[in-house]
Amino acid sequence: MRTTINNHIEQKVTSTHLELGLLFSTMLMLKYDKKGLSNVFRIIAEHLPKEDDFKESLAGYHNSIRNKLNGTHVFCCGFESVLVDELVKNFKSVLIIPNAVEIDFERIALNYMEYPEVQVTDPFHAGNLVCPDTSILVPLYPLQDGTLLSYNYASKLLTIEARKNSYQIVGLHICQPLPIQFSYDRTGLCKVMTPVEPLYFTDFITLND
Repeated sequence: MRTTINNHIEQKVTSTHLELGLLFSTMLMLKYDKKGLSNVFRIIAEHLPKEDDFKESLAGYHNSIRNKLNGTHVFCCGFESVLVDELVKNFKSVLIIPNAVEIDFERIALNYMEYPEVQVTDPFHAGNLVCPDTSILVPLYPLQDGTLLSYNYASKLLTIEARKNSYQIVGLHICQPLPIQFSYDRTGLCKVMTPVEPLYFTDFITLND
């Protein structure tokens, strides 16, 4: 029985969801398949602003990002397409680290061909490029127990060296804290995300900013 449950959980979040980012995947499901929401997307949806306020909240996110990121080079440690699409318009140099190793990096890069300073790369190469002019932006899914979750693959950039060598590391709370325990999660979120150390961050952007 346990094996069946675990296999079911692992199918909740697919590589397609990860390529788009969980926020945009949730938005698409709310628009086109609201009744078919699986547990992970339903929980995220329930902890986003109400539909009428969501565009306003996204605009607030974009304003906060512009105001708080002060480095010349912006590294997106995790990919949320609905946010990065605006980010590349506001910063000259943007480096994107996708959410999983199996994602097609070239396909993401093709979406930003008109922005020649946008790169898509892995977290290890990105770590070698971190410098004092680098701002690192990290999408986060907070839990009610205070745990901060970041995409497994992208979070490999979040090291002591990256903190020492960068100008800042800013955490972006995608939603209100979720009622999930990392040690017992039936939604599948914790299969694709990992806890990250809050001390690595110099600042946070939340829905309340």
